[in-house]
Amino acid sequence: MTVANHGVPFHVEQDLYTAITAPMLELELVAQGEGFDVELDLEPMEGGGSNGCRGEDGGTLRMTRSFEDDVDIPTSVAAAIKAPRRFRLEAGKPVRLSLAMRGRLDAAKAVGEVGIRSERGRRCVVENPWPGREVVVVRDGVAAETVSGKRLVLATCAGEELRFAPR
Repeated sequence: MTVANHGVPFHVEQDLYTAITAPMLELELVAQGEGFDVELDLEPMEGGGSNGCRGEDGGTLRMTRSFEDDVDIPTSVAAAIKAPRRFRLEAGKPVRLSLAMRGRLDAAKAVGEVGIRSERGRRCVVENPWPGREVVVVRDGVAAETVSGKRLVLATCAGEELRFAPR
């Protein structure tokens, strides 16, 4: 997001991982000294093989950035803020803005392996990180079984290390 103060832009950057895991960015703008006029804009970073676009719809600024061409793991992020595009920031009167974000990461391609260690040797339930795919279970370094389903349910022994990988 860009905030312009007398034509000098200030940038707030948010990384893709944070946009995927934390859907809100709260900003507080505070003028020190004299107040000034603010102009908001959302701009997707360019380069690195990304596709981006931005626009405004009914007072809501929107922007998207995606990496989908020539990449192993397609990702995208979208952000929106509903606020006046231009306003005056007065000294001593903070303005709070909320930026809503949504990210998409193909977890089935992004997660290569998952590991756990059983502390007490009880039943283990894991949501399948690779939906619709079979999962190889390695117990203490030895391939033991193949499981499938939305949730993987396994008996464990105390101290046992399990690794899961897509088949």
